[in-house]
Amino acid sequence: MLCLTPVAVYLSWLGSINRRPRPTVISGAWDFVFLLGGLAGFVLFGGGIILSVLQSNIRLIGRGNWEQIKAVWGQEHLEWAAVTLAYILIVAAVVAVVVLLRAATLSVYNIGRDDLENAVDEALAQAGIPGVRTGNVWAADYRVVAIDWFAGFRHATVRILTPHPRDAEEIERGLRKRLAATPAADGPVASWLRSAATICLAAVACSLFLVFYFLYLNR
Repeated sequence: MLCLTPVAVYLSWLGSINRRPRPTVISGAWDFVFLLGGLAGFVLFGGGIILSVLQSNIRLIGRGNWEQIKAVWGQEHLEWAAVTLAYILIVAAVVAVVVLLRAATLSVYNIGRDDLENAVDEALAQAGIPGVRTGNVWAADYRVVAIDWFAGFRHATVRILTPHPRDAEEIERGLRKRLAATPAADGPVASWLRSAATICLAAVACSLFLVFYFLYLNR
């Protein structure tokens, strides 16, 4: 229940932006943060599993005797705190690294491949930046832009690879301007996502009903 609620909200949000008449452009870092929010329940649940395993081990050591369990806890509470802190630090470090890696990327929803390629060509031309496309990469003496396009979801990740910050700003500004005037791609993604969100919400509602039933009605 706690895991599915953030997922349902995230899927509903994805469904809404995939129904817009224009593509939606989001910073790669923020896109990852939204995804992390959707998976927050599972991230926290993973920490709960670790603590549960530790708790089971302590009970095993204590052989079920409460006084022995308390004695073990008194001896090992620092280890519990250390494991919890280590888990939090690992999650925070992974999030920080991914956010930094995605800082120079754009996540584009509801876009066709041809429209995206045309937008990149026009943005580079407007910024006066030379770039010859080879496959998914535009390059001059160095790589300037690369795209990863996911056909089934009508979604693309645009990686701005130029080492010059001013050029990167011009490319991003040009892309956002052109994509804002581009018609959205047709695709079944929005309906799929809304259906998935509905299923998650239904599962949450059933879980809440069962909890309420066993706690208050089944007495």
